[in-house]
Amino acid sequence: MLSAGVQEARALIDTGAIGKPLTGLAAVMSHGMEHWHPNPSFFFRRGAGPVFDMGPYYLSTLVTLLGPVASVQATGQIGFEERIVTTAGSPAQGQSIKVETLTTVHALLDFASGAHVMFLASWDVWKHGVPPIELHGQKASLRLPDPNWFGGDLLIAGKDEDWRTIRPRYKSSIATTSGGIGCLATILLAVSIALRGTMTRRVAPMMWRSSIPWKP
Repeated sequence: MLSAGVQEARALIDTGAIGKPLTGLAAVMSHGMEHWHPNPSFFFRRGAGPVFDMGPYYLSTLVTLLGPVASVQATGQIGFEERIVTTAGSPAQGQSIKVETLTTVHALLDFASGAHVMFLASWDVWKHGVPPIELHGQKASLRLPDPNWFGGDLLIAGKDEDWRTIRPRYKSSIATTSGGIGCLATILLAVSIALRGTMTRRVAPMMWRSSIPWKP
């Protein structure tokens, strides 16, 4: 949510470029980690799963753009009761993982602002064409790049228009396309904010505008 793309999207929404946000979709979908991660079992243990692993990137972005969530309705399932590790060179290759957490979750987020957004998180999907985040307002629709990364452009389209690209006016203060480095920087920033005891404009403008003071 600290990336230039998300901050540009927030500026567009604040200035009324898409009108009042009405609805949208956020999605993070793949077929899990057992085919590339050397030790993927913990991803499927109780307390893990796609919502807790990847969801924070998408949900924090939505809250940054639309404000607080007033209510949530959700349903989910375990798509595959076991996973076989196929990662080449992994010491766990060929082993079976018993899945203990939901691997697909569909949630309807009702925001206090009045917007309704569907959030899809799944590790049961082989292939898809769903954008990471797409928001629809009274005047235009807006597509955001994957919030798991720190790069990417936005797309916007109004009535009778094709999608056009909007490049962020400013580069991310954390200049990287690596989710790992960006994630570490975001964590460090969050810790520094917590230690200060409040969200301030100087430390994190985007977080300040959509957050309440932190209390120990």
